[in-house]
Amino acid sequence: MSAHPDLPAGIGVIELRFANCAVFVCIEDEYDTLTCANALPPTYSDYTHRLDASFWDGLIGKSLTNAWLMTNDRGYPDAIQLRFRDLPNAGNYSVVQMYGEASQIVLTEFGIVRRCSFEDEPA
Repeated sequence: MSAHPDLPAGIGVIELRFANCAVFVCIEDEYDTLTCANALPPTYSDYTHRLDASFWDGLIGKSLTNAWLMTNDRGYPDAIQLRFRDLPNAGNYSVVQMYGEASQIVLTEFGIVRRCSFEDEPA
């Protein structure tokens, strides 16, 4: 994760490395939207302040099973959601949301909020 020197505590670029590729999630600070690219866009060359990436430690080695680009009620593409799993078809999910706010990327990791099974409901 990297920040612009003018906002040293705010995440501006997230680099995600997978076995076969890299993905860069970048904040478009004028409208707080997010963009994804397979190479760092030249306009982000000033985002040189490296931030501690320990947020991702629990996800390293897990499989990315789903990804969503999300658009808000005003039509801005301002969020991305990723779902990770221990193995592609087994284990609990870890869900991470990234959204643009105040010229930075905000990260949130979700655990199981509610698990419902029709088998558990009384007849």
